[in-house]
Amino acid sequence: MVIVAISFYSSGKALCAEPAQQQIDWEYQIAYQRGIEAMNWALPAVSMLSMRDANFSLGGGYNTIYWLSQVPTALQEAITANNQTPYASIFINTKEGPVILDVPPATARTAIFGSAIDVWQVPIADIGPAGSDQGKGGRYLFLPPGYKGEVPQDMFPVQLQLYEVYVALRCIPFGNATFREAAEYSKQINAYPLDEAAKPPKGNYIDMAGRHIPTLPVYDLGYFEKIAELLTNEPLLERDKVMGGMLASIGIRKGAPFSPEGKVKK
Repeated sequence: MVIVAISFYSSGKALCAEPAQQQIDWEYQIAYQRGIEAMNWALPAVSMLSMRDANFSLGGGYNTIYWLSQVPTALQEAITANNQTPYASIFINTKEGPVILDVPPATARTAIFGSAIDVWQVPIADIGPAGSDQGKGGRYLFLPPGYKGEVPQDMFPVQLQLYEVYVALRCIPFGNATFREAAEYSKQINAYPLDEAAKPPKGNYIDMAGRHIPTLPVYDLGYFEKIAELLTNEPLLERDKVMGGMLASIGIRKGAPFSPEGKVKK
């Protein structure tokens, strides 16, 4: 018996039968692979859109100042927040035209430090002492892609490649200034369209303290709906055109409704 087994191995023949040839479902495999690639590619943008929608669920919307009167906790699902700093967030969309962000000057007791980023989480402007206002406060003017209009001389222009902007600010207390004092400083921030510059509207402030904000993206069909939203509402950058073509294979096309069916939806 041993001799028989050795002879089989030495001849390269297996003792067990070969498995039956499996039929590969190429339609499903292509949709599956494209889906994984799309999720990895779009993660920064989908995360940003998820955070926007979570904040909007509290009320308000674009140009609303979402602030914290208390230290952030796990309820806010803020990935990189600390529990010692008052935060303020503003979501801006320039689809309808330029938007102004009013920032107060630094004082001996508190100052604003922060940045504006686009929907891909790419930094586009520093704000506060490290920014164009150098801690003196002022008006940042976010200009939509391709903007050709006039820019007021007393503003800090920020030319965008994309329409969506997220502004994250920290109101830092100095000396014996209290957390609450620094947090209230957030109420001197405002955001509004350029065409309201002569008579700025009263700011809309929503306190996030103690409220659950589910900011993290969910990996279900809704994830791909956000990719479709991104492709519809934002310009497709040169770097992303190859991916834009690949997305068409799973039914995501610029300007077209996303209605997956069958194996693509699965």
